[in-house]
Amino acid sequence: MRTPSPYKFFCSFYHVNTYLPLVDLSPNKLDRHLFKNEHPKEAAIAQRLISVPEVQQILSSPLAYEMDKIRERNAILEKYGFKLLSSKPGGDGNSVPFYSVSEHGELPGWIIKSGAIRVTEDRFVVGPHDDRNEMVFFTAEDSLLRIAMVERIKQIAEECNIEVVIPKKKLVEYANLEGVTEPTRRYCVICEKIEVLSVEDTVEAIKAMKADQQRETARKIATLVKKVGFVDASFHNIRLTPNGKIAVIDTEPAGLLMVKQPGYEPGLLDSWSIPRGASVEKCGRIGLFSLMGQTLKGCSLTGKDKSDALECEPGLEIFRKEVETHYQKAVCPKLSKERIVLSIVSLGILPLIYAIIALVKTIRAENAFDKLMGIDRKAYNTFSNNTGSLHRKEWESLQQEAIAIDTAAANRSFPSEMERDLFAREHQVKIEQFKNKVERFKRHGRKEFEKYQRERVPVVRDLFASIESVPYTFGSSVALAAFRIS
Repeated sequence: MRTPSPYKFFCSFYHVNTYLPLVDLSPNKLDRHLFKNEHPKEAAIAQRLISVPEVQQILSSPLAYEMDKIRERNAILEKYGFKLLSSKPGGDGNSVPFYSVSEHGELPGWIIKSGAIRVTEDRFVVGPHDDRNEMVFFTAEDSLLRIAMVERIKQIAEECNIEVVIPKKKLVEYANLEGVTEPTRRYCVICEKIEVLSVEDTVEAIKAMKADQQRETARKIATLVKKVGFVDASFHNIRLTPNGKIAVIDTEPAGLLMVKQPGYEPGLLDSWSIPRGASVEKCGRIGLFSLMGQTLKGCSLTGKDKSDALECEPGLEIFRKEVETHYQKAVCPKLSKERIVLSIVSLGILPLIYAIIALVKTIRAENAFDKLMGIDRKAYNTFSNNTGSLHRKEWESLQQEAIAIDTAAANRSFPSEMERDLFAREHQVKIEQFKNKVERFKRHGRKEFEKYQRERVPVVRDLFASIESVPYTFGSSVALAAFRIS
């Protein structure tokens, strides 16, 4: 079965799936979160720092993931006195600084986070997942949605009577906003810098706890992750303070929340047809699974040899067991008693409606999957057979041309200095022509791939929107389809 069956779609209507309201990012809604409302002096400094044209261009543009662009943007921010705090895996296995999170000496006590688009419309970036092929996907506005996520974490923590430290997160508008309407280009996120232990020290502090204390800490963190729907549950984002309190320092929703589009008004069929974030229950399962992964020896955070990667890090056994207990309880979706009662009272009418919708969803998912496979087959044939062969031949031709140019220069003798200078100029022209050919070759390949991405991404979005409510593993085909897009 490539996609969920009609029966699984039907069953999903009787599961408890909680979806959060769409978040309004219009200026009148975001005004109450402005940094200047509480800290006008610091807000003025922050606005000046981020509104330098080169800096604003970097922080407001979609995040770059190509190493050359990352290094270029890193260098520009560092030139203006920003200290980079984030990092990304490099091509050689080592991490490289990443410009999306930084601080500045003129703004002590505060961290600057880019509010820009995390993923453009032509990309579909896979987020965390669990062991049942459930996964979530980052959205364009995830950075700005940190603000709404802070409020949700505080609410759940209060309801569960769990003390948690969350740094303040506010917004600063860029000074140069002429013609700018997108919120991701209008605002930068300012985050309070609080005292927390490092990732390594957090792990060591948990190891040093007595059994009951470690179990209670795990229970509190697991409860928050499950009830909030906190997907990216790692020791990077969840730390301990020096006095042992739980701190959540990064609050990107990573698929839990979605933005209300301008002019949108809810309709009758919204409960099953509108674009929306993943359910709280699904995000909670993925978050708990991610948290369990943090306790393994192979986790990069502990820096252990990955030969025994699946073994629990010594000293974290109690923590892991408690989190695993919460995860095992969460993997079996709860049944909705209300819907069961309504189905009985309706004398079969409600189940009939659910069955019809389930069939429509099945057809929609199957059509999207078939279309996706068709796009992939077309791309494979294009790149691997026809165009791919032409590309390889063209590249081999370019390589031979480069060798011929170098050989001609190495074997040539010159009776006079004038002839040598003339040859040097001609040789330089050939080199420039060769460089232009290589660049055209690369540019053509990028255009072909971008065309493939643009055609594929909307279909992937539609496919995963249609199967969102089904909490079961439905085979690896759809999961692999998503991974190929990133």
